[in-house]
Amino acid sequence: MGVSGAGKTTLMDVLAGRKTSGYIEGDIKVSVDSETREECPVRVNGLSTEQRKRLTIAVELVANPSVISMDEPTSGLDARAAAIVMRAVRNVVDTGRTIVCTIHQPSLNILKLSMRF
Repeated sequence: MGVSGAGKTTLMDVLAGRKTSGYIEGDIKVSVDSETREECPVRVNGLSTEQRKRLTIAVELVANPSVISMDEPTSGLDARAAAIVMRAVRNVVDTGRTIVCTIHQPSLNILKLSMRF
């Protein structure tokens, strides 16, 4: 979590190996095996923003990566829709899957959903 410009998306891009320019310093250490896979864009008309985000999460789950990366999955959603998306993310984490997720300006409800131990 962090303010705009803090580097959340840049960090996600570095971890995913999507950065093609610039200077990256340091080591990336992840305790799980990772696989490189091709991006699979999904275009579906007639869905709400919330439905599109949930579909994107579902596509990621089907792809079965060792680590699921989500960059601001609640952006552009109202509080209710954000809570639904984060509840889905929490349910995935509760199954033992690893998710790396950035959240911009989270509400208290989102924090409660995402930080449950």
